[in-house]
This record gives sequence, structure tokens and C-alpha cells, in this order.
Amino acid sequence: MNKIYLVLFLFLKTLLFSECFDLSTSGASLAGSQTASPDGAGAILYNPAAVVFFKNNVFTLDYRFRRDVGTNVDRGWYTGFSNPFSSSQILKGFCFYRRAEKGGTRTSVAISFANLVSPSTSIGANIKYIRGPWKEEMRNNASLDIGFDFYFLNFLSYGLTGQNLANPDMEGFERSLNTGLAITPMKGVLVSADIRDIKWDREDKSKITLRKAYGLSFNITNGIILKTGYAWKKTYCGGMEFSVSAQGSLQYSFMQDENKYSNHNFGINVLF
Repeated sequence: MNKIYLVLFLFLKTLLFSECFDLSTSGASLAGSQTASPDGAGAILYNPAAVVFFKNNVFTLDYRFRRDVGTNVDRGWYTGFSNPFSSSQILKGFCFYRRAEKGGTRTSVAISFANLVSPSTSIGANIKYIRGPWKEEMRNNASLDIGFDFYFLNFLSYGLTGQNLANPDMEGFERSLNTGLAITPMKGVLVSADIRDIKWDREDKSKITLRKAYGLSFNITNGIILKTGYAWKKTYCGGMEFSVSAQGSLQYSFMQDENKYSNHNFGINVLF
């Protein structure tokens, strides 16, 4: 419990930044600051508890690629459904994530469960199958995410997610804690801030890794949303969302860090 209090205190006091967490196109455009305000079916992996606050079922399909000075380094796919199981009270979604890169291909398949514990508070969990590099081989394992989402004052939300709590000790699937705040100061404007990948040193528990990310989203017209973000290591992010109808939108986002590595993401959201 003391560790949780310490994390919340540091969330308000530290001036550290965070590496991007780019599972989805929307998440990449906001530098990964999605724990309190995930968008689309990407909510399943950013914070499974948030899915219950969606007003529609959502299908999301994302494609990403990364360039290293003109050479493709890795590619990835993300697809998910949020709340497609209307006959269930807690079964809220499914997602598949795959990322191929030089270090090995990482795959995650998750089934999401969530439930309201009050009109403004929800809890959720992901049960996951994961596959990724471990030492010099590929390993399969099961893992677990647990999320919490709390809305108050109609314009402020707080999210908390523990990821890979089964601690499979696989590269890219380390145990971590993510926490974030999101504020909607006016209609069409969202400001978000996250501390991501909070980790305790295995040998010295007093050493904590904290990385921070910030995002800003605002409507410029009824059909176009601009998004931007900033994260640790001088990583700059941005993107746009185009509503093609009341039931769907197209998204694009990019990220570039101080080493000139760049990610490009393309996504589709369909409401039904």
C-alpha cells in the first residue's frame, strides 16, 4: 500500500517523462497517455476497465511500421472489439496484437472483462496469451492485466492499470504499473498525462522507474480531430482523426524520437 501512495505522490511531483506506448494509432498520437481516457478498442490493452464507459460497440484495426533512417525495422498489427458480447454482463472485448521486429516477434491475444461498481467507477481485467523472446528462444505464456477507471466532476477521470501481473519475465511483457489523469476543460478538448512503465528494481525495491507522457486532443471541425503528444527522450507525437460517417473514422499518427526513429500508424474505428 505504501508503494501505491508513493506512486500517486510522484505522479504530481516528478518532472520525468515517458517512452511512448504505441499499441494503437490513437495511443501513439497522444504519446501513450491513454490510461485514463483510452479511445477505441485500444482501451482493452491500455485499461480494460474503461470499456464499460463507451456508448457504442467499437471495432478497431491498426497497422504500424517503424523506419530507421529509411529502413523498415518492424511492423505491427492491432485489432480489437470492445463490448461485442451484448448478452454478457462482464465479458467486454477481445483483441489481438502482433509486432515483428529485429529482436523477435511479440504477440498478445487478450479477452477483456469489466464491470461497473458504481455509476462512475469500473474495474476490469485482461486474460492474455503472450508469445515473445526469452533469452535466445521464443516462449509462450499466460498473463493478466487489471484496470481501474474513475470518473468524477463530469470532466476529470483517473485510471490505474497493472500489466502482466503474472510476471512472465519475457522481453516486451515485463510487469509494470501505469497511472494517468485526463481532463476535458471544454467540449472537444482533452488533456491527458500518464506515468507509464512504473517498475521496481528486483534487487533494490527503493529504486523505481517512472516515465511520463502527455497528450492533447481537440476538435477543429465536426469531422476532424487533431492530436499531439510528448514523451521522454524527446519523443514527439501527432496525428489526425477523420470522421467518414457517424459510424466510423480513419486515423493516422506518427512518432519520432531524438535518434530520428519514426513510427507511422494507420487505423480504422467502426461504431456499431
